[in-house]
Amino acid sequence: MFEIVSFFGLMVSALLIINTSLENKLNIYLSLFFLTVSIFSLTRNFVFYVNHPFILYYFMPGAIPLFNLSAPILFLYIKKSMVPNEPEHFKRDEWIHFLPFLISFINIIPHLLLSADVKIEFIRALILNPFKLVQLKTLLFPIQYNLLFRPFIGFLYCFAALKIYLNHKDHFIANEKSNNQSNLNWYLLLIICAGMNFLSSFLIGLFAQHGAYKVQDVSEVKLFMLVPTLFLLFLNSSIFFFPRVVYGVIRKKTNRKEYSPEKLVFNDYAQAPIRNLVAESSDADSTNVIISRKLAEYFQKKPYLQPGFTLSIITQDTNLPYHQLTAYYNNYLGINFNEWKNNARIEYAMELIKDGKAKNLTLESIAYTCGFLSRSNFVNSFRKKTGLTPSEYLKSVQQDSMVITLGFS
Repeated sequence: MFEIVSFFGLMVSALLIINTSLENKLNIYLSLFFLTVSIFSLTRNFVFYVNHPFILYYFMPGAIPLFNLSAPILFLYIKKSMVPNEPEHFKRDEWIHFLPFLISFINIIPHLLLSADVKIEFIRALILNPFKLVQLKTLLFPIQYNLLFRPFIGFLYCFAALKIYLNHKDHFIANEKSNNQSNLNWYLLLIICAGMNFLSSFLIGLFAQHGAYKVQDVSEVKLFMLVPTLFLLFLNSSIFFFPRVVYGVIRKKTNRKEYSPEKLVFNDYAQAPIRNLVAESSDADSTNVIISRKLAEYFQKKPYLQPGFTLSIITQDTNLPYHQLTAYYNNYLGINFNEWKNNARIEYAMELIKDGKAKNLTLESIAYTCGFLSRSNFVNSFRKKTGLTPSEYLKSVQQDSMVITLGFS
């Protein structure tokens, strides 16, 4: 059973990597988390249950530092998934999270440098008594301290991840970073199961410390090891109940309101005085009315044509709270901010083409004028909105102009 659980985790890791795309790039972090946890769990199970010399020779103690990788990777996955404006790539200061792994790896270097014969003798002793692991040759501190250090650090990282979850869960649904709305229940389940896995492993290490590492205590340790294994099994299988995490979200087609960039889809409010609507509507609708009025005035100068324009810039310029803006776009307008921004830019490009102002401009110049940093992104966004490439749209406009001219001649 224990080996199946670990191999199952490796399969989950492979599944996540295979299905990683632009819509769920953060699955790379999640895949590494399942990979490191499963490898360590597999090695630990081989020590206490299977006692396969070949596996133990190549994975023990090399897999021990991997356990120090899993918790930081989980933390980074939650952080980059939920914190607004958090980049998906590693930042320079985030490499410090791998310090526990580096310390653990340096600690076991003396064993790695031993001759093959000495390592084989150690594996034979380990098969007879798994607690012989404490005799592993180390550099910085005895390996038994590592039995407590690893899961304790992991539990602290899970606590930090839970804090991020609680601080950002209310605003996450309106996250502008992706068109996909990942399920918050998955993040909570992931943090809890991983935290309990680390906590139970810590308690097992604590018991082993006070159990004096006697052979007769092995059966009790094996019994206790059922607890982290069950949490790992639940964690490995639970991901299949959240297909959005594995495959990315298939967005639902919604009846979006037609709008011009300046009016921002608050044409609903144009039919009645705003003060009456505020008095008769809910607090959420009142907030949307206020946001609509402020944004209508703000967008008169078309700031969205600036490269790198984001919701954070709107917040700085208008003092509208970030979470209210994201909720306004995603929940009220029914459109992701980035998609709205691209549509607004494309509409401006269409105006340039219709008015003949883009006649002497290259495609790259039009793209940059509209706020796009690359020609390919401009063309893809243009095709997505109009069904035509910019060149095809220009030809259609020229043909329409010719027909109108002939009609009046």
